[in-house]
Amino acid sequence: MIAVSIPTLVGGVLGVCLLAAGFFRQSRLLVDGGGAAFVGGLMFAGLAGMAPSLVLIAAVLTVIAWDVGRTALGIAAEVSDPSATIRIELVHAVSSIVVFTAGATIGYAVFVRTLGQGSVWALAALLAGAFALLIALGS
Repeated sequence: MIAVSIPTLVGGVLGVCLLAAGFFRQSRLLVDGGGAAFVGGLMFAGLAGMAPSLVLIAAVLTVIAWDVGRTALGIAAEVSDPSATIRIELVHAVSSIVVFTAGATIGYAVFVRTLGQGSVWALAALLAGAFALLIALGS
């Protein structure tokens, strides 16, 4: 079942707008705000009954967008020539996609295996653990 609700839609649209504004204004705070809006939309989607696999896919895409955006802004702040950062940003983006997708796949496999059909609360705990790990690794 796909759950579309006003809070979920608002979280997604607000996340896209804040993320885009963060890129154009070179503001990590706006990029973080966009990531937080996405997470809020994800929480509402999960509570509204969206399929856990779809919430997990959206969460992986959210984390990738936030991580790549924060890294791109960090690299751009240190290097004055934007064309010199393209290769490292692409390498980081591809490696982030591989790592987060592999982690989500393994986590979802364990989730389904241990709980059968799964539950929204177990998925929320899995996502909270993934975000905590990401924050810890970024420090």
